[in-house]
Amino acid sequence: MSEVTILRGPLLRLEGDPFARGPEVLRVESDGALAMEGGIIRASGPAAAILAAYPNATLRAYGPDRLIAPGFVDCHVHY
Repeated sequence: MSEVTILRGPLLRLEGDPFARGPEVLRVESDGALAMEGGIIRASGPAAAILAAYPNATLRAYGPDRLIAPGFVDCHVHY
C-alpha cells in the first residue's frame, strides 16, 4: 500500500455537472483537504473529516492564496 498524502487549503469542488446545471455546482471549501494515494485521489472535502479519516498521512498545507482544484489536468487560462 502506498503512502497517503493530504493537501490542505482552499478546495474547489463540483457537486454535479457544470455543463448541465451551471455555476451553482461550484463550491469552495475554505479549509478543505484532498487525500491522494499512489497518484489517485481517494477523498476530498472538509479538512477535519479528511484528516480524521487518514491520521497517518503526510500533510502538505497551502495558504489562503492558493486553490486546490482536484481533477483539473493542464488547467490554464487564455487571455
